[in-house]
Amino acid sequence: MLAARVPRTSAAMYGHALLRRTFASEATVAALPQHRYVDLPNLDQHSQLRTNITRALASVVPGWDSTAPANVTLQHLSGAMTNVIFTCEKPTPVNSKILLRVYGTGTD
Repeated sequence: MLAARVPRTSAAMYGHALLRRTFASEATVAALPQHRYVDLPNLDQHSQLRTNITRALASVVPGWDSTAPANVTLQHLSGAMTNVIFTCEKPTPVNSKILLRVYGTGTD
């Protein structure tokens, strides 16, 4: 498990006006715990993303059906407004490089 360290809320981070509206006094802010620990499962999100993309491509793109997720290289391309765009590359020659667009929320 991982422990996430969350710093104490401070006037330097949020400004006195916001703290005054949120908390009754500076003493209340000072009494806040300095750290909060949250147990997080060990997740490899990049690995899960690569697995899901490989499965999706295997179902629609010829030549991807026998590709292992570990052999796929993903590169996130920036610049899309509401979509997420990846180049997906595998070592075998048939359809070895694919451009994948994941539509954003509320787009067609």
